[in-house]
Amino acid sequence: YALKKMGFKKIKIFNRSTEKTKPLNKQLGISSYGLESLERHLKNSNLVVNTTPVDVIKSSKNLKNLKNPVVFDIVYSPKETGFLSHFTKNKRLYGISMLLHQAIPCFEEWFGIRPKIDKKLLTHLDKLISQ
Repeated sequence: YALKKMGFKKIKIFNRSTEKTKPLNKQLGISSYGLESLERHLKNSNLVVNTTPVDVIKSSKNLKNLKNPVVFDIVYSPKETGFLSHFTKNKRLYGISMLLHQAIPCFEEWFGIRPKIDKKLLTHLDKLISQ
């Protein structure tokens, strides 16, 4: 939904069961596919978002001719996931960033203070999640 609102035109969702994604297909005009066809579709991607706790890519060999998409894995611990390890030359976004940005409005609502994400906080979190 957010990608659609941001103006992305061609959004593809991959799931173990395409039955679960049918409501999105109808409501938002999003295409869905089975996980087994993921790697075949990656070569034309500009943005790849992994929302599963596992590495859904079977082999890095199939990723050699990618356009150079931005890659995001929502898993925040460990920071460097198996999924992200396939994309060493890409701009990569880590799950801990998503967690932080989701936490800001909640923290502000509870405590009346809007926290800032700075280098000190990121360094501290990196230490925590790498333990």
